[in-house]
Amino acid sequence: MIANATNGIRFLINEISIHWALEGCHSVVKLFQIFEDKDCVFLVLEYSANGSLMDAFEKDAKFTEADIRVIMEQLLLVLDFFQKRKIVHRDIIRNGKRERKRKS
Repeated sequence: MIANATNGIRFLINEISIHWALEGCHSVVKLFQIFEDKDCVFLVLEYSANGSLMDAFEKDAKFTEADIRVIMEQLLLVLDFFQKRKIVHRDIIRNGKRERKRKS
């Protein structure tokens, strides 16, 4: 349970703070509201009908050159947005490391 772990609470607070800091970034799922009861914390996030980009990669989706151009433009805009706010997204780092390990 997260309430029993000091690191878990810090992690949750950090995640929420980062989501609020990303307000205005159109390519990031938005955090609308937070609810909690005595056992759980609930984050109300924007619905993403198509899932994440990682979901598409894991399903071996086929992308056209035009698709990749749009995806890369959005990724670069998001990374620029993050950099200006001094945010490092752990999923970008983790997925990059995972890809490098697979190739070796």
